[in-house]
Amino acid sequence: MSRRQECIWVSWQRHRRTDSLIAYMGVPLYVMTSRQSRIIKHPLFAMRTLVLLLNSRPRVLIVQNPSIALTTLAAFAKLVFRYRLVVDAHNAGVYIHERQHSLLNWIFRKLHQAADITIVTNQILADIVESNGGRPFVLPDPLPVLEYAGSEAGGTTGAGFFVVTVVCTFASDEPYLAVFEAAKLLPEDVQVRITGDPSRIEESITPALDSDRLVLLGYLPEAQYVDALATSDIVIDLTTRQDCLVCGAYESVALGVPLILSDTPVSRQYFTRGVVYTKNTAEGIAEAVLHARANLPALQSAIRSFREEVQIAWEEKYREFRDSLSRFLLL
Repeated sequence: MSRRQECIWVSWQRHRRTDSLIAYMGVPLYVMTSRQSRIIKHPLFAMRTLVLLLNSRPRVLIVQNPSIALTTLAAFAKLVFRYRLVVDAHNAGVYIHERQHSLLNWIFRKLHQAADITIVTNQILADIVESNGGRPFVLPDPLPVLEYAGSEAGGTTGAGFFVVTVVCTFASDEPYLAVFEAAKLLPEDVQVRITGDPSRIEESITPALDSDRLVLLGYLPEAQYVDALATSDIVIDLTTRQDCLVCGAYESVALGVPLILSDTPVSRQYFTRGVVYTKNTAEGIAEAVLHARANLPALQSAIRSFREEVQIAWEEKYREFRDSLSRFLLL
């Protein structure tokens, strides 16, 4: 029989947050990915996960939600393998906005109750988990370690443009149409670059892209993506969700590049310096860009000092989480 492992982490998709947390925790991470459809890959992943649990017999299992299928499997397998279950729940692993998904929200409620700890990024999500009968722990994303070949990130105005890079996946919660329109309102020396796979843009939206100051970067490999952020004067990452701390914000802070974020309570509470907040409208975004350009040196200084402060605060919060895991291992 294989030696029982203290703690393992299983994920059915790669995510920056998971990679960053694993760098601190030092526990084995098992990531299962495939380009096959869910109908094909999920049964395969389920079998591989069960074999892994059988061989490792962990005392603590950590899973990422999404995937809801993985989390559901982990909740049922807990009855057999008798581990402590910790779920790192992203926003989409806490609740679904759309009313037609009420069944999924019922499933989430049951999963929150099944988990010994549900990790969330902010207090709003923690309140939802607690109202569902779960035991939340608030742990924001750690600042990622990003490899950048340059000496210091931030600032390309010497090239003749004020460069704004928009972190985007063209998801339903991202107001990218407002960004397209905002680009048309900006001066000629402002260049707006947008990451993400442009094939996800509907053809009917194509006319909105007609601007000399708008550049579609496409889906970038990791090194090119980091370089795009690092060589920006400002990074924009917007969402219509009121309870979402966007990944691009953590990445920008890690690189020391000022931010423009959607004006939401959770973002204001966490990202307190080096940030310009905006309404998700073309006029609001354009105004935020112009304000950032006028105050760029102060914003750059503020974001870099904030980076040091937030790192210290996060490590203190992480020690609390680590102590919680240690108590599980002693039981």
